[in-house]
Amino acid sequence: MTTPQLVKRLSGHLSFVKLSALRELHQRIEKDAQAAIDAIGDVSVLVGLLSSCCRSTATEAAKCLAAIAAAAADVVIDARQRAAPADALVETDAIDALVEADAISGLLQQLSWPDLAVRVYVASALCSIATSRRQRVVVGVSMTSLLGVMARGLNGGDAAIQLEAATAVRELFAIEGVPPIQEAVDAGVIQPLVGLLSDSGRPTLQGDAACALANIATGTSEQTQAIVDAGGIPPLIQLLSSPDGDVRHQAVCALGNIAVGGPAARDLVLAAGVMEPLLKVLRESKKVSMLRSASRTLANLCSRQPPPPFELVSPAVPVVAELIRRPDQDAKVLRQGCLALSHLTYEGPDEAIEAVVGSGVCSRLVELMGGHDSHTVRRHALCAFGKIVAGSEVHTQEMVDCGAIPSLKALLSSPRRNVRKGACFAIFNIMRGNRDQVQAVIDSGVVPQVIIMATTDVPSVQKGALSVIINGVGLGSQAQVEYLVGCGCVGPLCDLLVDGIEVAILGGALVAIHNFLCVGEQVQARDGLPHNPYCDVIEQADGQNRISQLTHHRDENIRNYSSAILATHWNIMVDIDSDTDAGSDGTDSTNTSSDETLSEDNVE
Repeated sequence: MTTPQLVKRLSGHLSFVKLSALRELHQRIEKDAQAAIDAIGDVSVLVGLLSSCCRSTATEAAKCLAAIAAAAADVVIDARQRAAPADALVETDAIDALVEADAISGLLQQLSWPDLAVRVYVASALCSIATSRRQRVVVGVSMTSLLGVMARGLNGGDAAIQLEAATAVRELFAIEGVPPIQEAVDAGVIQPLVGLLSDSGRPTLQGDAACALANIATGTSEQTQAIVDAGGIPPLIQLLSSPDGDVRHQAVCALGNIAVGGPAARDLVLAAGVMEPLLKVLRESKKVSMLRSASRTLANLCSRQPPPPFELVSPAVPVVAELIRRPDQDAKVLRQGCLALSHLTYEGPDEAIEAVVGSGVCSRLVELMGGHDSHTVRRHALCAFGKIVAGSEVHTQEMVDCGAIPSLKALLSSPRRNVRKGACFAIFNIMRGNRDQVQAVIDSGVVPQVIIMATTDVPSVQKGALSVIINGVGLGSQAQVEYLVGCGCVGPLCDLLVDGIEVAILGGALVAIHNFLCVGEQVQARDGLPHNPYCDVIEQADGQNRISQLTHHRDENIRNYSSAILATHWNIMVDIDSDTDAGSDGTDSTNTSSDETLSEDNVE
C-alpha cells in the first residue's frame, strides 16, 4: 500500500482502521524519510485527528506529525550543512507545507491534552519545526514550555516517550546562533538527562542524553555547573567504556565541554577518574572524529590558569607523545596533542618538562614546528617547544640537539605575527641558558635577523626580539657581546630610545645599552684604551643624546634608569623632576628586567 493510500484510510469512519493506518504510517515514516516527505501534503488530516476522542488515535497522529516534522528538519539541516542550493525547494516543501496546513495551531491546541504521550509528541513536532526554521520560539508557546513538556516526558514517560523526548532535546541544539541552553536549564531537563545516562540497556537513549548535556555544557560556567550539581560527571565517565561508539563519543564531548567550564569543574572531572578511560579511548580508537574529540578533551583537562596537579595528568604524556609521533596523524589531532603538551609544561614543574622530554617527542615537535602543512599545527608545536626550552639547561640542550635553531630561524620570517612571537620566545629562552647555547644561536646566523625585527616589527614581536638581544648581551661572553656589536645592534637599539616607544620596549632597550657599556668597560681594560669604546659607538648612533632626553620621560623608571646610565658611563649628572606626569602610554612605571619583556601571552 502506498503512502497516499494509507493517508486516505485515515478519513474512514472505523476507529480500528484509522489506528492501524496511523501505526503503519508512523513505522513507514520512521524508516524512510521519503515517506515523510510524501505525507506532508496530507498533514491537515493528521492535525484533525489530534482532537480525536480516542486516546490511541490522538497519540498515533501526534507520533506521525512528530516524525514528519523531524524528517523535514533533518532535510533542512542537512541542506544547510552541505550548502546545497538544489535542496532549497525541498526545504520549502518540507517546512512550509506544515505551516500552510495550520499544523502549528493544531499542535498548540493539543499541548494541554491530559495524556503525557500526546503532549510529548506534539511538543517534539513543534521543536522540530522551530529547529528547521532557525527559531528559538514557536509563535504561541515559549521554548521553555516545550522543554518543560520534554522534561516531564524524560521523567515519567515509558521507553518510547523518553526516547522521543531525549531525541527532541538533542536536536533542539541544532538551532544556529544561540541554542536554547538557558531554557533547557530553566525547564529542568538536566536532572532527568543525567538519570538516563545510566540506562545501559538503551544506548540510543544514552547517546541522546549525553549529546544534549554536551551541548548544554557549551554554555556559561553557571550552566555547566548545573550539570555538575546534577551528578553528571560520574555517569559520563562510565560511558567512556560503553561498547557503543556514539555513546562513547558523546560522553567524550560532554566531559571536554565541562572541563572548559573552569579549573574547579576541570579538577572535579579529573578527580572522578576520567584519565584512565579517556586514554584508553585515545589508544584504541581508529576513527578520526573520535580522536579529534578525545584529544580536545584531553587538552582541556590539561589546561592552565592554574594548571591541574601534575600527578593527575602525568599518565597522558606517553599517550600524547605516541599520537604526535604517528607520521600520518590528522592535523586536528596533532594540534590538540601539541596544545596538551604546551599546557602540561606551562611554568613547570620540572617533572612535567622532564616527562615530556623523556617521552621522546622532542624531535617530532621540531619537525612539526618547522615543516607541517598546517600553520595551526606549527604554531601549537612551537608553543610546546617554547615551554620546554624555558626549563633547565639540560632540557634546552635536548631541543638544540634536535636541530631546533635552524627551524626557529625559518619561523622568524613567517607572515604570521603569533609565529614570529613564538619563535622569538623560544630563542629568548635558549639564550637564557649557558654560553654554549648562546653560541649555538649566534652560529646559526639568526642574530642579524633578530636585530632587524627588534626595530621594525610590530610592538609585540619587537619585545621578543629585544629580549633575545638583552639575553645575549647580559649572559654572553665578552666575545659574544662583541659579535652582537659587530652585527650592528647598537644603532637599531638606539633608534628605539624615543619618547613615543612603548614603555616596556623602551626599558628593555635601556637594559641592553647598559649591558653593552659594561662590556665596553671590559674591552677598555683588556686593550688598555683611554675610554670606553662602546660609548663612542652609542654616541655615533645619537644614543647619548636620546638617553639624555629620556631623563625627562613621563615614566619615572625610564627617567631614573636613563639618569643612572649617564652618570655611570658618561659621568653626567641629571636633576630629575619627580613631579613629571604619567607616561605617554598611560602608565607610571616600567620593569626593565629582561625576564619580563616577553610574557606568555606573546606566544599564544
